Amino acid sequence: MQNYGLSHIDTRLNSPTVRSLTVPELTQEGEQDWILHEVEQIHGSMPIFNPDTRTLTNLVAYRGLKDCGIFYTYRFEQVNFVLEEARYHDCDDSGVLSDQWEVIYPHP
Repeated sequence: MQNYGLSHIDTRLNSPTVRSLTVPELTQEGEQDWILHEVEQIHGSMPIFNPDTRTLTNLVAYRGLKDCGIFYTYRFEQVNFVLEEARYHDCDDSGVLSDQWEVIYPHP
């Protein structure tokens, strides 16, 4: 799994400035509910930013097959990424595709 730093060139000011960005991620401790927190580096194996839709998708794969883990969809609003949806699937060899994984954010 790779870690990726994110930055944004803010052109709203007279002289453009580069800002480091944080992104919301979910963690779970034992049997507790998912907890949302901001991180400075995105963790995952496949972050993809689409400039046309201003969305970032990222898979935090729990194993090399990339068939389980957390799949995030973010929307870039003004100068921040907002978590739009997160889907989770445990490693159970069911072969379920990420668009069929359980939605864990927003809370169903």
